[in-house]
Amino acid sequence: MRKAKYWKYTACIALVTACSSDPTRSPTGSQAAQQLKRGTCPNSIIDSRGRDGRGNVRYEGSLTPTQITDYRNREISNCTAKLNTGNTRALATLVAYYDHSGQAVDLVRTLEVYADTGSDPSKLRDTGTYLYSAYDAGQSGVPQDSDKAFKYLGLAVNNGSADLQLDYARELNRRGLHSDALRFYQGIARADTRSLEDRCQAKLSLGELYFGGSPAIENWNIGYYYWQQGLAMAENRRWASCSKDNFTSPN
Repeated sequence: MRKAKYWKYTACIALVTACSSDPTRSPTGSQAAQQLKRGTCPNSIIDSRGRDGRGNVRYEGSLTPTQITDYRNREISNCTAKLNTGNTRALATLVAYYDHSGQAVDLVRTLEVYADTGSDPSKLRDTGTYLYSAYDAGQSGVPQDSDKAFKYLGLAVNNGSADLQLDYARELNRRGLHSDALRFYQGIARADTRSLEDRCQAKLSLGELYFGGSPAIENWNIGYYYWQQGLAMAENRRWASCSKDNFTSPN
């Protein structure tokens, strides 16, 4: 299921880029060079031919490869400086460049900087979602790291990712943070907008917590209540399976 999860969450990169990009045409020629000197982060980073994201020559047509590389490095430097202040346009420019050029390590590093400096909830949600996927599954050049995966899972959930709430509650519970896990499980169990399977999972998990999964809140009467409610929603009551096929479901 890790491959499916990876492809699902890479869509967040498109969201980060599309939602932050400036649709206006970028300046070219001397105007672009002057803006670069003033520290401007362009809408896109030039390619090896000196062309911007729209295919236009940004500075001039007679640049050497060394000069093009120099301009590109200065663009990246300008954008990085703005990213360090939480700028979403700089985030979009750098994410698009590193994603399209296949520089996974630099892409992750860019998103981690925004995770520490940014303030836009939707960008933090998508950033956290991607970084969680990267560190949970391990991607090219990015090793698995359970602690970082947990950190960014929390970032995604606490900035509005309802899809990851169950994953977060399970990880909270696994790490012994039972009160926080309880709060998320209760919220999912009560949410009529959540799928039947999600509510079933939450109620069975609440049952386990109250049956002694969390000694601080152990109460077998409440545990039995939630367990019976979960079983009533389950596809397979014998095995307490909320999914149709518990041998292939990630849950």
